[in-house]
Amino acid sequence: MNKKIRKVLPSNKQEAYIHSLICKIDAAPSDVNNYLELSAYLIENNSPEQALELLQKAKACTNDDTSSLDYNIAICFYMLGDYQAAGKILDSMPNNDATLYQKALVAIKSGQYAKALAYAITIKKPSMRTYELIGDCWLSQGKLVEARLEYKKIEASIRSAKINFLLGVTYFPEDRAEAEKYFERSKKQDEKYFYSAKKQYNSIVNMIKK
Repeated sequence: MNKKIRKVLPSNKQEAYIHSLICKIDAAPSDVNNYLELSAYLIENNSPEQALELLQKAKACTNDDTSSLDYNIAICFYMLGDYQAAGKILDSMPNNDATLYQKALVAIKSGQYAKALAYAITIKKPSMRTYELIGDCWLSQGKLVEARLEYKKIEASIRSAKINFLLGVTYFPEDRAEAEKYFERSKKQDEKYFYSAKKQYNSIVNMIKK
C-alpha cells in the first residue's frame, strides 16, 4: 500500500489497517518491511511516539542491514523536536537525496541556515518540496530574491497558503501591490494560517532588515 492510499483511508478502516499490520508483525517478527509500513503510517498520521517505540522494537527483533529503520527513527526524533538525536543518526547514514533533505530540515530547525542550504542544494533530483526548503533556507538568511526564485519554481497550481504568503513577503519591500496579490491568495487558501502568519509578520520584517 503506497502513501497516497494510506492517507485517504477512511477513519473506519484505519483501525483495521493498523491491526492487520500488527498481525503481520506478530506472525513474522523478523520481517523489517511490516515495521517500516506501520511506522510510515504512524509518522504520516502524526504519531511519532508510537512510531519510535515500534521502530526501536524492530531494531531489537530484526537483523536489518539497511538504513531504512534508522531513517524513520531520525524522522521520529525530528518530529518530536529532538534535533540533536535526529542529526546524529542522519550523520551516520549515506548522503542520498532523502537523507540530505532530512539533514537540511534538522539544520534549519537548529538555526544552522547556511548548513541547511548546503545540504538542500546538494540534492541531485530536487522536487517541489526541495524548492520550498531551499526557499526557506534563503529567506531565513534574509535573501529575498533568492528565496523568491526557489518558491516560484513550485507550480502555481500546487502552491500552499504558506508558499503564497512567503512569496508576498519576498515582494513586500520592493513591490507592495505584487505582495498583496500573494497575500490575498494565501488568505483565500487558508484564512486561519494567513492570520497566524500575519501575526509573525513584524518579526519577519525585522529579520529581513537585519
